[in-house]
Amino acid sequence: MPRKIPHKTSEMSLQILFCTTECAPFSKVGGLADVSQALPAALKALGAEVTVITPLYGAINRNDLPKPLKQIAQGTVSLGAYRERSFSVLAALVSGITIWFVDSNEYFARNGIYEDEQGFAFWDNGERYIFFQKVILEMVRQHEFQILHVNDHHTSLLPVYLKKERHTTPPKTVLTIHNIGYQGSYSPDILNITGLGWADFYPGGPLEFHGQTNFLKGGILYADRVTTVSPGYAGELLASQEISFGLDGVLRSLDTPLTGILNGVDYRIWSPESDDIIPANYSAEDLAGKQVNRKKLLKRTGLPALPDHAVIGIISRLVDSKGFELLIPLEEELMELPLQWVILGSGEQRFEDMFRGWSQRYPKKVAYHQGYDAALSHLIEAGADMFLMPSKYEACGLNQIYSLRYGTIPIVRQTGGLGDTVQAWNGECGTGFNFQFYSSFALLQAINQALRVFRDKQAWQTLMRNAMAQDFSWEKSARAYLDIYRDLMK
Repeated sequence: MPRKIPHKTSEMSLQILFCTTECAPFSKVGGLADVSQALPAALKALGAEVTVITPLYGAINRNDLPKPLKQIAQGTVSLGAYRERSFSVLAALVSGITIWFVDSNEYFARNGIYEDEQGFAFWDNGERYIFFQKVILEMVRQHEFQILHVNDHHTSLLPVYLKKERHTTPPKTVLTIHNIGYQGSYSPDILNITGLGWADFYPGGPLEFHGQTNFLKGGILYADRVTTVSPGYAGELLASQEISFGLDGVLRSLDTPLTGILNGVDYRIWSPESDDIIPANYSAEDLAGKQVNRKKLLKRTGLPALPDHAVIGIISRLVDSKGFELLIPLEEELMELPLQWVILGSGEQRFEDMFRGWSQRYPKKVAYHQGYDAALSHLIEAGADMFLMPSKYEACGLNQIYSLRYGTIPIVRQTGGLGDTVQAWNGECGTGFNFQFYSSFALLQAINQALRVFRDKQAWQTLMRNAMAQDFSWEKSARAYLDIYRDLMK
């Protein structure tokens, strides 16, 4: 647990409470989980003291939790005038980082994180995460922190609470937007259980957006600093009403501009030289293991070895924003190309049905695995030749960065963090293939360009080594966050 410290700028370690609804390896839906695991560790390595607080979901195997697990708090929080809900907080040390797990049978004991097993959002998600934030407030009252780092709409009411409560030394707040498409938009009557009152709910007010209560808007306007996960995404959020889902004007109104800090990658987990999950390790100097992994990937997924074909991988949530609709009209053309596809993911029914149909109609060309499998995801990164991310928008993206390190050449749409991390191949320089316009034709052109270079084995090895030389480790990103924290403490 963090010790009591004076609330002032000094040479002592900053005390940071990192608030997140996902934290790998315990709970994971998207990139937030990976960030919540890696960024606190990188901050710790730079001398900060970081505590992570996250729900203890029913989907988490209790046998996988670190030992010892010690209860450090219990109590109740109110959700409205006549409703008290109990909680307990369990603490553990994981790789030098203190993690607080918030336990609640009523709200977090379910198998899903945000959705049930059928893929439907839990009806009380707004209430669940108001409860979570109120527990965090209780912990803030008991333990003094200098910085409260909140993430996405699930914890974005915390800056509102802290500005409205009477704290003698309230922590400064940093809000990071990982995906602005999810804003925590609920019926206005949810304000009755927040305890915040109705003063900020009026047309154009801090908590009102198109007649609904909007948690993320409130966090943006009340946080001391707002960041997002790549410079490219920051620029798009400020410029595009479509990509910002209408919050571009709110972001442009901030006194301190929105800051884009590119997510990093934990190369202790994602590096072919040391990855203990893949069958064969390899490096840019010795690429032989890449072919071993390729053969193992084809064998595991039931695809025949076709030497003249490139293997293209997809690991993704199968949702509209990821751009898979661009593939729908291309089926016949793509299946005529010397390509084999390995797809891992789940999401919208139409995309699951599309990839499942491909695998049934073209069993020698396509293998589709529904859901998520950590071992298979590592094998795809290590065994595929190319990796496809045709996103409509992408805040940062991590798989294209993993792919670079594994020499698995990304084919990406130039948007958000994808444009920041993948540089177009020009015959000598570059790390992958980009397309700009959101169209099936542009995507097909990029795939064909990749295949042309793939046939030139010398050029392809140069491209692989270029990609593998890129460094997106967390240290640079963590230093940028530390600069923000320290600036707030002045």
